[in-house]
Amino acid sequence: MSHQGRITDWNDDRGFGFITPNGGGGRVFVHISAFGSRQRRPVGNEIVTYELVKDARKGNRAANVRYRETHPSSSHSNWNRFLRPVISVIVIAILAYGFIHKQGISLPGISSWTRSTESSLQEAYHRRQSDLQVQGEGVVTRILADDLDGSRHQRFILRLETGQTVLVAHNIDLAPRIGGLRTGDSVAFYGEYEWNPQGGVIHWTHRDPAGRHTAGWLKHDGELFQ
Repeated sequence: MSHQGRITDWNDDRGFGFITPNGGGGRVFVHISAFGSRQRRPVGNEIVTYELVKDARKGNRAANVRYRETHPSSSHSNWNRFLRPVISVIVIAILAYGFIHKQGISLPGISSWTRSTESSLQEAYHRRQSDLQVQGEGVVTRILADDLDGSRHQRFILRLETGQTVLVAHNIDLAPRIGGLRTGDSVAFYGEYEWNPQGGVIHWTHRDPAGRHTAGWLKHDGELFQ
């Protein structure tokens, strides 16, 4: 039987937390291994569906946990239909800028244009948009432990000029690690944005060996990592 609830007290470093069922009832223990398809890490306050199984030590625990996609209201849907063409234009512009940047071509006013793309990223956060190619630059506010579940990822949090924070998940099985990264360092990025309540996740900051996904990168201390 499927149940629905919200992730609470999630401890990402230890890989477990609890689910508070919708409609009341006791919290249910959930481990990272209960998420069958994990393209991203769970975050607190996220809505999920799950099944209950018996655990000899912890009583009931959650299994077959799946993220539940939230659907905007009808009024937001109308706005999203208008917003999609605008976002498409922004994505095309970002791709063009990424090519120009990699070729070392200098354009006037490029820093103000980058700030504009970060404002668009902030808009994507408010609209709960995902799967967007984005570019920006931020300051490292926190360095997290590597994610070693599946492909290894170097993880750290950036604060953008707009005040928004994003988690960078950089695949270090496919790209070099940023060595000597410290809090307060500046890191530029080009990758795919995935929404979450904490500000979002930037991933695909590397080349795709299969050549099916846009190549991303990170830049730190004048060095490109991809």
